[in-house]
Formats: sequence, structure tokens, C-alpha cells
Amino acid sequence: MDAWTDKSIGAAFVLVFLYTGVTALTVSGAELTLRLTPRDALPHAKAAAFPSTRAASSLMNRPGSRASARRIARALLLLNTCIGISLLMGCAILWRSTPDAHVPAWLLTAMTVPLLAGTVMTVLAAVSDRKR
Repeated sequence: MDAWTDKSIGAAFVLVFLYTGVTALTVSGAELTLRLTPRDALPHAKAAAFPSTRAASSLMNRPGSRASARRIARALLLLNTCIGISLLMGCAILWRSTPDAHVPAWLLTAMTVPLLAGTVMTVLAAVSDRKR
């Protein structure tokens, strides 16, 4: 598709539909993170300093505490916001009214930087939870 072709509703709003799906997934992930029982609230986590391998595998993806669960959920929602900003840049080019075939060079940077920033913040939140 270029600037001179006819655009259908689906083609014009593909990024909006994509972001709607991504938002549903990230909000669901944040909600599930908040609903998990953290490692420090489990009864056997307090009893043994080194839980058995079987018990350790069930604790692998749990947040360490309620505070870290909130921190990870916020980071997921921030990642969603960053994805939205990136897709907004794409919408600015897709929805422009002038039939210009030239795509600005800054578009790749404008779409990549928010994605990287959100990803780094989400990874840092998860890694800081593992260190505690």
C-alpha cells in the first residue's frame, strides 16, 4: 500500500486494531500478576531457605512480594503505553492527507525508541524483583 492507493477501513485502522489487542493482553498480564500469590506470602517459602527443586519450579514466575507485583504490573502498563506511542507514530504516517510517497527517516527511530524504553523498564522491574 502506498500513498495513492485506496484505503479500506481495515487497512486504515490496522494499527488501532493491533493496539487494541496488545492492550487487552498487557492489561490481562498486569491483572494476573497482581492476582498471583507472591513468594513471600506462601507458607513453605518462609519455612525453608532453599526449597526443593519441585517447590522452586512452582515459585519461578511468582513476584517476590506484593510491592514487586505492583511494580511489575505498572511496568507492563507502561510498556503498553510505549507500544501505543510507537504505533501512534505509524498512524501519523498512515493517516497523512498529502499523497507523499516519502517516509521520513526519523520514523524508524520514533517507533523504536519508545518500544526499547518500555521493554528496558519492564525487564528492569522483573530483574529487580529477582534480586530481592
